[in-house]
Amino acid sequence: MGIFSTNYCNFVGLLYLSMNPNDLTLPMKTKEEVFPIFQAFHTMIQNQFSAKIRVLRSDNGGEFINHRFKAFFQQQGLLHENSCAQTPQQNGVVEEKNRHILEIAHALLHGINVLTHHWDDAVSTVVYLLNRMPSKVLHFKTPLQVFSSHVALPTVLLLRHRVFGCMVFVHLHKNQRSKLDPCVVKCLFQGYGLNKKGYKCFDPICRTRHRGDLKNFHGKEQISGILFFDGEMSCLRSRHLVLR
Repeated sequence: MGIFSTNYCNFVGLLYLSMNPNDLTLPMKTKEEVFPIFQAFHTMIQNQFSAKIRVLRSDNGGEFINHRFKAFFQQQGLLHENSCAQTPQQNGVVEEKNRHILEIAHALLHGINVLTHHWDDAVSTVVYLLNRMPSKVLHFKTPLQVFSSHVALPTVLLLRHRVFGCMVFVHLHKNQRSKLDPCVVKCLFQGYGLNKKGYKCFDPICRTRHRGDLKNFHGKEQISGILFFDGEMSCLRSRHLVLR
């Protein structure tokens, strides 16, 4: 990416399952993380979905062409198909999917004037939504619908859709505030939890993240009074909010 995310990630991996066009994004700090991530993904597919990965198709990147991957493929009996040098069209499905995801993520970020280092949240949100949109290839069913016909879906995948960047009020529990502090904080919605049945949001004033089963969304409203100068954020509103 060239830009570090809020989680200090600089790369993103895209896994595309040909048996069922579900996408999975994997933010990474370095490309050295590709191998352990693929190992964990391979095991997860076997344990959670009683399926097996038979073939991995990739480009000629050094993160795939190395001794660790070669030994793992031989041990697991997997085939590794890679494209010819300088021929990205041979890996066209993933290349087009990658471009599509990044273009939508770019539109999300600039549409609500969010700093670019939140790109990992935008990319994850795009993939979450694309997996729930009808596809002509799947006879106008969503990838998630097709996937659900083979396995039971966990509840974390069934969250209601929200508008990226919309305003959301997050309740602060008693252990998170004093008696005179406000009981809610106004945040930006930034995506869906991966391992929790909850939403992700960001407090632009305190620069803190919140996760939970949030209820009070304002889908057509954004936090006003937030300006960006040379990548820095200046908020015109005070930390204490008044609900009307």
